[in-house]
Amino acid sequence: MEDVDAYLIKLVERVDHSYEKVDYTSATAPVIYVLAVPDDIDQEALYKKKLEIIKKIDVIEKLDWKELVQVVYYDNYKPRAGVSISNIERKWYYARIATLNLKEDTYNINSPWSNQVVAWRQMVWDQMAPIWNPVLYRPSIKAIVSEWDDLEWFVWTRYQLIVNWKDNVALYYINLSKDWVMLDEKFTSKVEDTVSTSIDIHTREEKEVYNSVWIDQFGNKTEKVISVNYSIPEITITDISKNSDWSTVSIIAELSQDIDQWNVSFQRRRWSVWKTMETEERHWLRSADIHIGPKQTIVVWSPFTQGNEIAMYDKNWNVMALMNPDTAEIKLQEWYKDNYEVNVNIEDSSILQVCNKKTKVPVFSIAIPTENCVKFEAEDYKIVDLPENWKMGMYNGWKAIYKDWTNILFASKTCHLYSELWLEWTYDYDRELDAVVLTLYQSSDLLRRYPIKVWFKVKPFFEG
Repeated sequence: MEDVDAYLIKLVERVDHSYEKVDYTSATAPVIYVLAVPDDIDQEALYKKKLEIIKKIDVIEKLDWKELVQVVYYDNYKPRAGVSISNIERKWYYARIATLNLKEDTYNINSPWSNQVVAWRQMVWDQMAPIWNPVLYRPSIKAIVSEWDDLEWFVWTRYQLIVNWKDNVALYYINLSKDWVMLDEKFTSKVEDTVSTSIDIHTREEKEVYNSVWIDQFGNKTEKVISVNYSIPEITITDISKNSDWSTVSIIAELSQDIDQWNVSFQRRRWSVWKTMETEERHWLRSADIHIGPKQTIVVWSPFTQGNEIAMYDKNWNVMALMNPDTAEIKLQEWYKDNYEVNVNIEDSSILQVCNKKTKVPVFSIAIPTENCVKFEAEDYKIVDLPENWKMGMYNGWKAIYKDWTNILFASKTCHLYSELWLEWTYDYDRELDAVVLTLYQSSDLLRRYPIKVWFKVKPFFEG
């Protein structure tokens, strides 16, 4: 027996009153044909071939492709071939089958017609809708994360949308599209099959719509719509704890949903101004962001700097100066140094002031919590320690700096300063000693040849 390259199915409408299997094939009887070919055939090349069949009794003629009501495909690797026919009227038919072999570019019948049988009921009664199941697959965690109509989509996450279709007899065509653009489609004779598409990361909340169409072997058609709403996960701070260093805190937060990639940052509000908090990473690189990834919903990071320095702002919320609360070192920003300076006022206590150079009007005044004097320099003056029980009232135990028996300055052990004279002061900071340096001159010292210098340390502005 020659090789079988395809099958030709001849269908004749069954006459209900006939009890015998009569071959109604004749010159006048209506006959339709269906060609069954392997599913691995090149479909484009298939329609370039010719067909030689017995169209009339004992007469071999060519059959035009247009005379075929359908071309169906069968699994060439199964021991038994099975096909479903859809493009026929809903009637009962007698069916006969012959085998074909391919010689050059022509299909030829190489067997007698089989005994005729009544075609199966499925050809008339298959009206069942398919079962579909859309699922979301996340490649980053290699898992299905959502399915059916309640698919949950989140920003900054890659997905693969997979639509599974299942028919009770056989599928014919399935597809997946978006905005009239075809993303995936298949012609198939399987009972179950899928269409899918990969979805790039979305960075904002938005809506999309996907469509999937199914057609079975008998022309039944169904279209399903998948609505997409991309959401941003919620984040909740669950704990804030202060570290042993007053200037830093640890923060623990929780995401409502893990996503593939995201940056988390924290902000703090002062006087209606929000500022992003920074953290120290390895190699002392400052960062305001915490990078998170798949399967991470708990965010733990420490230490966040609350701000080591006290900032002084102008009316436009630009930083004019920064003061270290541990040392009272004040640093004017470069673009303010031409018009502003740091002065000292000791009338009641040691007060540092940021003043306008021209008007000498202070825009900031800061009382310094002094701790102790580090050293004094007064080359043209005398310095004495006043006894604790001397008749100097509140100045007992203080230092007195005088010249020509005129008291110029009194300084306590904790560096409270007092003078009954008009003195001019300048501010500086000694980083070697980590101490504030105040330089004063008598108003009579016009050439400023006789300075008095006082070094002192301060108590931290914030403790705990």
